[in-house]
Amino acid sequence: MGFHQKGGETPYAQALIDRDNYVEIVRDYGEGHPLDSETRKRYEGEWIELAGQNHWLRLWEAGELRGCEEDKLDPLIIQSVTDLQGMHGAGDYVHAGEVMARVLEVSRQRISISFITYRILRLTSDGVLTFKGIPGFPHQYSLRLSNT
Repeated sequence: MGFHQKGGETPYAQALIDRDNYVEIVRDYGEGHPLDSETRKRYEGEWIELAGQNHWLRLWEAGELRGCEEDKLDPLIIQSVTDLQGMHGAGDYVHAGEVMARVLEVSRQRISISFITYRILRLTSDGVLTFKGIPGFPHQYSLRLSNT
């Protein structure tokens, strides 16, 4: 199955599926469909391979799940801060929650907020970003690039 919503993009999360498509999915696939043994073995093999890799981050790329270096999204986080600063005013702090939402929107990946928070704190400790507030919860702190 592969459907596209209005605008032509395939949703990457259940919450992004419009109501009509969601109702159709539940109606047509609500009971599930058993896998044939060949497909099941292929999926098991893929999972065993992924589980054996030592990656903190896995992204869907080119039609498959791939293990990535943990800093792969850092340029996107930095660009998100830059873009939001441009919208709010150069040098302004931007809410961490806005940065996280933008990373999820642009990457179109299922990434946990805790992982994005970890990378933001890492970029802060490396001197790339500066924060004010209480880090840990996106609504309690704001960010900006250190050189602004």
